[in-house]
Amino acid sequence: MSDTALKLIEYLVVPGTVQLLGALALGLVERSRLKKEGKADPDRFTVKLPVIFVISLMVGFVVFTTITVFFNRQVINDKSVSVIAIILLNIGMIALALTSLLYVYIYLRRKIEVSGGTVKITPAFSKPYTFTAAQVEDVENDGKEISFWVYNKKIKVYKICHCSGLFLQWLGRNGLLD
Repeated sequence: MSDTALKLIEYLVVPGTVQLLGALALGLVERSRLKKEGKADPDRFTVKLPVIFVISLMVGFVVFTTITVFFNRQVINDKSVSVIAIILLNIGMIALALTSLLYVYIYLRRKIEVSGGTVKITPAFSKPYTFTAAQVEDVENDGKEISFWVYNKKIKVYKICHCSGLFLQWLGRNGLLD
């Protein structure tokens, strides 16, 4: 194998290891979050994704950017590698890095805040919705998402983590679930 192939393999092992460690840390954080959820006030809580998602995605962004820079430094003088392969790898790594940043934005923004009888749902790409349990006309829960009709407007809430169970319990206490 050429040095370029060996370097590429080296650079792909690092992200795999980082993602494995991130998954282990995610499991620990999620377990502690579920314990915390059990002690939460049932009428005042916030449901959002664990911070470990953001940390692992930022690490992914750094890793993809590093792979791109080091790969370019290794192959720029290597005449055996085609220019098209270099361009395609750069496009792929830059796309992965930008996708990581997009998911960081989504994970930081998406949340459900419950304060007494008022709910504020903040979607990833649209304005937040605030409503009370009395304003909800209908609720559908298909397992993947929860759909609300508030004043004839449909609002979809995706289950953003295992902690969504706390929100489902709140809906049940307010008589909104079948």
